[in-house]
Amino acid sequence: MAETKAADVAIASKVMELITKAAVSGPDRDEIRRIQEEKYRNEPHVYVLIPEEDAIGGKHSGVTLNLQHYGPGKHYLPETIAGELMDRLAIKQVADIRLMQPKADAKAIQMQARRGLANGGAGEVISA
Repeated sequence: MAETKAADVAIASKVMELITKAAVSGPDRDEIRRIQEEKYRNEPHVYVLIPEEDAIGGKHSGVTLNLQHYGPGKHYLPETIAGELMDRLAIKQVADIRLMQPKADAKAIQMQARRGLANGGAGEVISA
């Protein structure tokens, strides 16, 4: 029984040594970098235009994506990054507009709904 435990410990020790050796040496970093650069070059690129003015009319502050800041102007980016950047631009525009809009009066909207004035009391178009 003691011999079995000693053999198990020896095997576990050897396995840990191999795992540690693989973790320390790891894959070739230059090879990984070369593959990533090749992937980046082969991916289709598009132009993204960030406007000079934001939705409110002020100077556009740009968009930050993955710690990279994209200011106003034209940027040549891979499609995946460009798509994410366009999504962020749309979200920023909606947020800017939402900040400038007054909040709706919930009580007035409920009263209009009870009276049947769903479109704010402007009246309805009735076909003759």
